[in-house]
Amino acid sequence: MTTAPHDIPFSRSFAMSELRNLKRPVLLDAKPSECAALAAAFGIVAIRDLTADLKISRQAALGWLVTGSVHAKVTQTCVVSLEPFETAIDEPVEARFVESGDPRRGHHAMDTDVIATGPELDPPDIIEGGRLDLGVLAAEFLALALDPWPRKPGVEFKDHDDEPAKPSPFAGLSEKLARRKSKE
Repeated sequence: MTTAPHDIPFSRSFAMSELRNLKRPVLLDAKPSECAALAAAFGIVAIRDLTADLKISRQAALGWLVTGSVHAKVTQTCVVSLEPFETAIDEPVEARFVESGDPRRGHHAMDTDVIATGPELDPPDIIEGGRLDLGVLAAEFLALALDPWPRKPGVEFKDHDDEPAKPSPFAGLSEKLARRKSKE
């Protein structure tokens, strides 16, 4: 994720020393003011009930792996009717990180397990300053889950081909001009 943490109004930064021995998931819950600021930043009507349930694990060959999910209720504006409507977001999270001095920085971690079980992985994100901001990560996955062309359920685009054509105010003009030329 390339967004700087100070650009995202939902921050839950953890020192890597806190996360190294963590045995339970990290549960995040955004405050109403953070939800309002995120909605403004994302250009949508509202966000409420933003939560994240994240697990952090050390992967010997891959660095740090963050998995889990982000949940929220978002209000967006329908691109067809221009009416606001609410949608539930349940977005899976999976991201890899390496610390800034890690030799895997900027490279694909390719070991036999990865090659045998799945496609080539994206390069990991870098943990700068020994801190990982899980709030920013959750906000970024929420942003990725938003529909860029939201449409309220049941609303459809009208097909203008089915409507009878309205006569143009200039429809008879060509006929009149043709008649005038034939009289001359």
